[in-house]
Amino acid sequence: RMTRRFRTPLTIAQKRSKHLDGNIIDSYLNQIAVRAFENGHRILCLPTHSMTLEREPIRVWPSLQHRIIKDIDLSSIHTILIPLNVRARHWSLAHVNIENQEIAIYNSAYNKTTQKKYTKKLLKLLAIAPGLEDIRWKVRPTTDFPQQTNNYDCGLFICAAALCISTNKDMIFSQTHMANIRLKIADRLLRDSTCRNHG
Repeated sequence: RMTRRFRTPLTIAQKRSKHLDGNIIDSYLNQIAVRAFENGHRILCLPTHSMTLEREPIRVWPSLQHRIIKDIDLSSIHTILIPLNVRARHWSLAHVNIENQEIAIYNSAYNKTTQKKYTKKLLKLLAIAPGLEDIRWKVRPTTDFPQQTNNYDCGLFICAAALCISTNKDMIFSQTHMANIRLKIADRLLRDSTCRNHG
């Protein structure tokens, strides 16, 4: 149950380490996907532990299909969200907009080299994705994505970005909003029991 994993908001707003771990990000994105599905927006969130863009694509899809995607028809999905743990110390978010045939990488510590690297990896992965192989993807520039001013809120930024994507809102948040967003995420995970498979 959610209340066993997240017993208190201090699990997220903890004093020792303010970084969000993969379990928290997965649970929050899962809730976002469930709520979006109820409003007609089909979102597939790949888990943080899948390291989707850190491995060779030829190995990624069989693993995802066996353990995560299973019988999901990707062509029926509107959006795919992929958390990226860059060098195991920084979270970014890959956004695949299937309806618009567009991809984007949201990085709150923007780096041109890293951006190009993960965009290339994402395109390579999608080129062999079942049902999506023939799409000619457009790359959306994200240089205007809000930037963090500390070294630990990257997970909050991708959670905020995912929420905006799921609700079709503009990404107008900033570093000053992160403390409040952290508490809202903690509160939602504590109160909400919708952490379930959304496939």
